[in-house]
Amino acid sequence: MHYFSIPMRKVNPKTSADPTPPPTLEDYSAEPIVAMTASPQPPRPAHPERYLHYHRHYELLYITKGVRELWVEGREYRAEAGDLIVFRPGEAHGEYAGTRTISFFVYRFRPEDLSNSHLEFPSTRNRCPVLNLPQKAEFVALFNRICTEFSQQEPDSQMMLGAYLVEFIVKLRRAVQGSATKKPESNMRDQIRLAASLLQENVSAGMALEKLARRTFMSTSHFAHSFKACVGESPRRYQIHERIEQAKVLLLETAKPATEIAQQLGYTSPYFFYRQFRKKTGYTTAQFRERFNPA
Repeated sequence: MHYFSIPMRKVNPKTSADPTPPPTLEDYSAEPIVAMTASPQPPRPAHPERYLHYHRHYELLYITKGVRELWVEGREYRAEAGDLIVFRPGEAHGEYAGTRTISFFVYRFRPEDLSNSHLEFPSTRNRCPVLNLPQKAEFVALFNRICTEFSQQEPDSQMMLGAYLVEFIVKLRRAVQGSATKKPESNMRDQIRLAASLLQENVSAGMALEKLARRTFMSTSHFAHSFKACVGESPRRYQIHERIEQAKVLLLETAKPATEIAQQLGYTSPYFFYRQFRKKTGYTTAQFRERFNPA
């Protein structure tokens, strides 16, 4: 399924002898849709559990640029462009900066808005607060239409906003359940192939294990285990293998010095690159170039 929940780290609520205040109620139901562009973000507080709030309505944040970090139920999460943050009614949470500024849509509706339209909010595994949605342009276009309709306040705007809510819930349900018809084994193989492709495409920059897991909708531990089971080696060893293979190509097809190749492939130390190359191939870079490309 197209969902994930990647906790950044466990937060210990007992960081101080001071009692933790109860979350405050904030009601934004009069602002059903808001578009924020390059909005400054508050920094992470030292004790996020002291600054929690909740709503009686659903509050959804669709990130279009930047990073938002959030605190929900004792854990911190990270949301990037293309992610939808879901805060359910009564769910205490806090939000703060992942980047200095952020652009996003805020979409709010009340539980009775759903029941009046005979809708049910899609169920997501473990009530995860962050969803990665496919078809980004489609959701951005829908949120822009909702913003326009709300700002115009035509006589039939409430009817149109109700219709847009139905459209959004249906699209969200399809996004969450879109891959449910695939066999789990086939779906997992597709995800691992995607991860391997990402490692190949980002051989110089590298990709953190957490980010790979995020892109393939798996937990970090499940992704690492599945990757090794399918590919035969860990993601880190696979990335090293791809870097060495790319180094071989550059050594044979270009006249670049080994130090430049090391830098191009993302090594911060050329000496580490030399040691790794020799360990994996049995040759120094100079020996490899002379042995396999004597011309």
